[in-house]
Amino acid sequence: MRTRVEEVLLGAAGNAGLIAKARFNQGAPTAQEQAFMELAPLAVVAMLRNLALEDDGAARLLAREAGPVIALEMTVELVDELVRAVRLAASLNQHHLGPRMQQKLEEAQRRLAEERKALHEQRSRLEDLAQYYNNLRLSLRQQRYRGSPMAAPAAEAAWR
Repeated sequence: MRTRVEEVLLGAAGNAGLIAKARFNQGAPTAQEQAFMELAPLAVVAMLRNLALEDDGAARLLAREAGPVIALEMTVELVDELVRAVRLAASLNQHHLGPRMQQKLEEAQRRLAEERKALHEQRSRLEDLAQYYNNLRLSLRQQRYRGSPMAAPAAEAAWR
């Protein structure tokens, strides 16, 4: 999942990626990229877009840092949806094993919650990404203030 997230953001196999599309106005997002933006944490998508308009290199740094966080958040959402679907299917089917299945699902959800907590402790969290983003923006402002050469700002993003 992490690799796929980075491919969507940074590009792969002839696709420019969302950062380049925003920075250089290289066309509208594909259907897959649009779906990704709808599923990824909105705050991260906004940070990436804003940084892409300001500086391509900084946006790529943030994308590499954000890849595992986005992948984890999307995986958690996917697993939650799957568990909800199984729970719904089990409740619709009035089978004699229904209560046992519900019990097993609750047990699985508890274990998943423990795993999720452990993963969030090991990986950067959204709050950490926000701090990293703010540090990148501050660094870019300092470079600009000192007159360091930077890439020209993009006129308008291809995606919002």
